[in-house]
Order: sequence, then C-alpha cells, then structure tokens
Amino acid sequence: MRKFVNLFINLSKIEALYIYGGLSILYLILVFVLPVNQDTLQTYNLSSTAYHVILFAAAIPTLIIWLTAFYAATELGRYAKLVKTSKEGRYYIRIAQGIGILAWSLPIVAIISLVLSSIANANSDLDKFSIVTTNYIYVFFPLFAFSILNNGSHGLLKQVKIFDNSFVSRLFALTFIIISATYCLLVFRQVQLDETRIANPPYYLPAWVLLFTLTIPMIYSWFVGALSAYEIAIYSYKVKGVFYKKALLFIALGIFAVVFSLIAQQYITSIQPRVGHLVVNYALIVNIVFRLIGAIGFIMLAYGATKLRRLEEL
Repeated sequence: MRKFVNLFINLSKIEALYIYGGLSILYLILVFVLPVNQDTLQTYNLSSTAYHVILFAAAIPTLIIWLTAFYAATELGRYAKLVKTSKEGRYYIRIAQGIGILAWSLPIVAIISLVLSSIANANSDLDKFSIVTTNYIYVFFPLFAFSILNNGSHGLLKQVKIFDNSFVSRLFALTFIIISATYCLLVFRQVQLDETRIANPPYYLPAWVLLFTLTIPMIYSWFVGALSAYEIAIYSYKVKGVFYKKALLFIALGIFAVVFSLIAQQYITSIQPRVGHLVVNYALIVNIVFRLIGAIGFIMLAYGATKLRRLEEL
C-alpha cells in the first residue's frame, strides 16, 4: 500500500505517460470488445457498432481527464520530492500522495465500472452486484484520497499563524450545509424506505444503508476535499513571496475545481441514478462538461506545482 501511495512521487514523466497510455489503450479495447446492452440498442434503435462508437466518443473526454490528472500528480510529486527534507516537506508529500491516489482512481474506477456493467449486460442477474459495487468504489477512492490530502493541507496550515475570519468560515460551513441537504433531498427522492421491496430500485439498498454507507461518506469526502483547498488557500496568504502565494493559490483553486466537478457529477447521479449501461440524454452531455471542469482543475494543480518547483530550483 505504501508503494502504491508513493507511486506518483517516484515516477518520471515518461513512466507516468507509459502507464497512462497503457490504461487508456486497455480502456478503449474494453469499450469495443465488451458486450452491449440490448435494452439500450432497442431503446435508441442502435446497431452494436453505433453503440460502441457512442461509447468511444464518450471515452475521449474521460481520457483527457486522466491525462491531466496524471500530469498534475506527477508535477506535485516532483515538487514534493524536491522539498521533502524541509519542515513542510512531509506535508507536501501527503498532498502529492492524495492527488496521486485520486489520479489513479480515475482509470481504476472507470475500468472496473465498465467491466461490471458489461458483465451485467450479459447476465441481468448481476445488475444489483454491478450497480452496488460501482457506487461504493465511486465513494471509497475520493474519500481515501481527500483524507490523505487533508492531512497534508492541515499540516501546512499549522506551520503559520492563521487569521480567524469568522465570516469566511461561516460562509464555507453554510455552503456545505446547503450542498449536503440538497444532495440528500435529491438522493432520497429516488428511494423508498426499503428498496429491497420494489421491482427496480435505483440503488438496491435500504434507505438507512444508503444513508450511512454511501451518502454520508460521499458528503464527508467532498467536505474534506474542499477543506483541503480552503486550508491551502489560507496558507498561500501567509507564506512569504508573491510568486509562492500565486503558485499555492493555483493549487488551492485546482483542488476546488476538482471537488466541484465530483460534486456536480454526483448531483447528476442523484437525479438519474446509475443503471449500469449507456444512457444517451442530457445527463451524459452535462456529465462530460463537469468532468472537463475537473480536468481544468488538474491543469491548475499542475501549473501551481510546476511554478513551485521552478521557484525552488532557482
């Protein structure tokens, strides 16, 4: 596990590019060879070839996001490795580890989800297993990544004297209360108290299990991720040097954009729960748009990390 967590800190750009290329090729191969969903073919009057072409088109933005995430993780890793002996070094290591895990999670989750969906397409008895497993892995990886990331951002913040801005803190808390309450409302409008008693439940879980094992951990991961960005933003105002401030602010804004992207995607899922196969409607397009916002966030992260590294090398 330690080697996995530290992977992006030790990878060169070329090694990261090879890994990205391998995972991308694997994903595209799976897009074209795995079984199609017959209900989708009938619903949209598609041929098997057209189905795979649409999946391929939807995969292009996904691969772009993976590339930006790998780039951001590699750049953060290079900077963290450069300053690892400083008093803040271990905290930058944790930040790099968190972003690295998040970057790795994108292809891992996508490939697992695609395989499980295709297995369920071939055997409808496995629909429940596919959807439940996919929902849980979409929760686990961001939670794991942001928890490690927050460990680093909180450590950085403890290195400086912070100001107590009660207005900003309250606004941050209020925003998350509104986001959390709205998300819960959208999710539980889709479910009954006991989903095991209805024919086609969207989550295949009783409401109380859904609340405590999916909804709350998901909201907590958002909070920890946004809090990490907030702490880095505060830290950026307290460090010396205009260029350091700007570079750190880019990292904070990049994390905010990534968290916003994840929240927006889950909001779409709460309105239209995962069904385990391709659905061609507005949600697909909107989801791609929000994913690209996440890609912009990773680019900002990479830019900030590159600036920090160049400042350190001067």
